[in-house]
Amino acid sequence: FTEAVVTQFSSGVMAARQKVQRSAFRRVARGLGYAGLVGGVGLGAFATFDEGARRAIIFWGQVAPIFLHYKWHEWRTWNKSDEEQTIVFNRLHDQHAPHAMKIILRLKGWFIKVAQIASTRDDFVPKQYMTFFKKCQDEAPPVWVGPEVADRIAEVLGKPFEEVFRSVDPVPLGCATIGQVHKAVLLNGDVVAVKLQYPTAEKFFRSDLGLCVNFCKLAMPQHVKPLEEFQRNFDTEFDYTREADLLGTLARNLNEKWGKKFKVPKPLLQYCNQKILVMEYMDGVPLVDGIKNNFKKLAEQQGKTFDQLVEENKGRAPPPEWKLKLHEAYIRSTEAVQNTLIFANNHTVGLLNNNWKQNYVHATLPIHLRRIIFDLLDVHAYQVFVNGIFNADPHPGNVMMLEDGRLGLIDFGQCGQMDTENRINFASLLLMLADDKPDDVIGAHMYKCGYRTQRNDPHYLKALGRFYFDKDTPEASRMNAIQYLDWLNAQDPLKELPRQFVNPGRMMLVLRGFSHAFNLDLSFANCFRGYATEYLKSQGITDYEKLA
Repeated sequence: FTEAVVTQFSSGVMAARQKVQRSAFRRVARGLGYAGLVGGVGLGAFATFDEGARRAIIFWGQVAPIFLHYKWHEWRTWNKSDEEQTIVFNRLHDQHAPHAMKIILRLKGWFIKVAQIASTRDDFVPKQYMTFFKKCQDEAPPVWVGPEVADRIAEVLGKPFEEVFRSVDPVPLGCATIGQVHKAVLLNGDVVAVKLQYPTAEKFFRSDLGLCVNFCKLAMPQHVKPLEEFQRNFDTEFDYTREADLLGTLARNLNEKWGKKFKVPKPLLQYCNQKILVMEYMDGVPLVDGIKNNFKKLAEQQGKTFDQLVEENKGRAPPPEWKLKLHEAYIRSTEAVQNTLIFANNHTVGLLNNNWKQNYVHATLPIHLRRIIFDLLDVHAYQVFVNGIFNADPHPGNVMMLEDGRLGLIDFGQCGQMDTENRINFASLLLMLADDKPDDVIGAHMYKCGYRTQRNDPHYLKALGRFYFDKDTPEASRMNAIQYLDWLNAQDPLKELPRQFVNPGRMMLVLRGFSHAFNLDLSFANCFRGYATEYLKSQGITDYEKLA
């Protein structure tokens, strides 16, 4: 929701939308006026005792005025040049970003989740918001600190802490939308990760999402359907018992097939319940931190600063595999020559004087960023088409770089599941997009999958499918993601969004955020082609076009 509020205004707007914009402004202003006249005194008194009412007051009293301020300037500058609009909206971003960050930290929950989603693509929100949003991937503020952590563990387990654990680190490994994770040691000496759910997480998450849905009904009705489906798909995230079961299933499935490249922590089901999840501890750092650490070592090795190396690589796609292997071979051969000379020195003149001895060289190799992206795509395609269960929220904070060189996959609270029929339809849609079939073919298949627009125009149905499940089109690349969806909706408004395709679309959009961050322009439908084709063959289907 927040990115929808903010990013509509990060660049130029189209004159054709001004009537809609003025209407949205009037609806929200009228709604706020009625709320103030009818419920101000009563809600103020109720808020003294009820946190939900306080949150509603913060939302309507602080978020809505920010939205109206943006809308007002959007209306005032619609006929200005792009340069003039950019100046105006950058001032607004500078003014409102710090305040928006304080609101998110105050309300937490759903609003932290929105920041996480927005942070997966740099074109979702302006840069003034993005730095903070990226921190929300795993640096949200904790609820429990110090001895409170052990007390909370004992409370949710229903037994003394000392009966199960030797110790727990009071500093969380990470904090997210509905809980925080701590490193702990069991009585038998096993090191584990303990995920604790916040006591009011479910209650406020639902009420906050409801606030956003109601706001969108007033201001941005085109976002209501996706939000409502998003709301339904969150029903399962608050049950850690279910997450533990899914985690165990995925750990068995993925560790067997992908164990050389990925690791999924195994749950300890005897210590899990709806509010606590105890799992195998994985030694590593978030993927983004691992990449930064690698860049810092490479910069030092090259006699540069970290910022210099980042600036040199800005806008560049990672080199192809063959080029990186050649570069590695060069580094290794240079290292071998240097160490040979050092060995000769240390065992000749170095024997005469220790001050003449030299340290051996241990070169840092660059991380295979391109390989990481394609491995992540492959392992998620495998989850969808082989397991039928997949992580719908694989944002960067949920991927770790482990000490043994593998990638760790964590946080399966938002898992999607697809039955045979939906996987057949999904696989067929991906192949149609990959082969760029005509509008009428893909539009008919989107309709079959459950998508409905006001006119069911095949061109816009195809554009919608390409956006969610394939890549950015030339039209989409000229706008940010939210503006493009608004533009599509203005041409042919979305009426029905099939629930079974919400999580696959979300998964692919988040993964596309990875590829955009590494400057890789990929067709995701093409990347998923292999697994999609094999799945259809396993169901006896060789001509996917007949399914449209």
